[in-house]
Amino acid sequence: MALLVFAGSLVSGLLPSQAHAFSISLSCSTGLCVVSLDTTGVSTPVSIDWDIAGSANIIIPRYCGNKRLCSFYCPDGNDDPTHPVAFPVTVTVVVADAGNQIVGTASAHALCAGQVG
Repeated sequence: MALLVFAGSLVSGLLPSQAHAFSISLSCSTGLCVVSLDTTGVSTPVSIDWDIAGSANIIIPRYCGNKRLCSFYCPDGNDDPTHPVAFPVTVTVVVADAGNQIVGTASAHALCAGQVG
């Protein structure tokens, strides 16, 4: 009987415990970024803060806070948005849980070009 208890203890120590982890990924193309979230194990709702850095000419036409998609553009030096000049930018998202505790961040590189159309 003691051997059976020992074997049970050994097996339970070798098996991985189940873990639920929050995950975040950020995908960007020219002028657009999308964040994907798995909020398993996190108190919801979550808040999403966006930061786009790399050019003084970044224009964000719609507020991106708490949205999973953010679009932006950068007019060229002559303020003529029909002739886009691409600027490299770094996009960062910070995600906090319902208690305002940061649970994840992600960054990606993108190009910021003029608004066409």
